Amino acid sequence: MENAHLPKERGATILEIVVSMGVVVIGFSGIFLMNSQVLALLRGSLESTASTRVLQDRAEQLRGSTWAQVTDAAYHAGPLLSIPPDSAGALAQLTETVSVTAHLASPGTVTPITVTRDSAATIATLSPGAAQLRTQPSVRVDLTARWLARGGRPRMRQLSLVFGEGGISGKR
Repeated sequence: MENAHLPKERGATILEIVVSMGVVVIGFSGIFLMNSQVLALLRGSLESTASTRVLQDRAEQLRGSTWAQVTDAAYHAGPLLSIPPDSAGALAQLTETVSVTAHLASPGTVTPITVTRDSAATIATLSPGAAQLRTQPSVRVDLTARWLARGGRPRMRQLSLVFGEGGISGKR
């Protein structure tokens, strides 16, 4: 009779095992989903950093240029955009645009320079500018990088610089 008061030992039933496995599967699914989101954020951050480096590389090329080069469409279509930047490899279908406009002139009075370089390294001069651009006291240079992020979503980053004749670029 002494054994009658002890609890009976029982094994786990199939139902308990299935429920516990379901809880484990849901837990692991949440971990994997969180991991994929973190990787997507990391990829976006890497693309953003690469695009910033592309624009900074072009800005440094322009800072080392003369006033005559900055205000010349042939320079932008030739030496400036002819070589892809080092960090361009991380950006799918990168298209770069350089736009030079008269900084303080009334809108529409001076024809701007607009040159693009697409992912196939094709350089196109969309607007050659005018000789008046060289006679301006300052110009604004807009550098734009456009690319396709993962999933085909278009992204863009832009950097603007102001150059003054005899200023940062010097008069050579």
